[in-house]
Amino acid sequence: MDAWRGAVASAEASGAAAEAIERLRRATASDEPALVSDGFLRCVLRAKGYDLKKATKLFKNYVGFRRRTKWHAISASPVPPLSAAEWMWMNGTEPVLNDC
Repeated sequence: MDAWRGAVASAEASGAAAEAIERLRRATASDEPALVSDGFLRCVLRAKGYDLKKATKLFKNYVGFRRRTKWHAISASPVPPLSAAEWMWMNGTEPVLNDC
């Protein structure tokens, strides 16, 4: 784990992170344009200690997973909040009735 932390700290302190993000963006641009944000690519690179080959493989595996599960086809509509009764039912608690 210390080698991973060292690689991440070194890349982010030296400015190599921005270059690595651009290299990963070029390597994966045709796979899934919606995922090629700086934040997501930085997470992929950090997960693999800024090893571009491993990060590219992780990205491609993730895109493949999304396609196999049709995750990209799921709508991003917001989920309505739970009512108090629904929340209590999901958590296995009984509603408290006030005798006021």
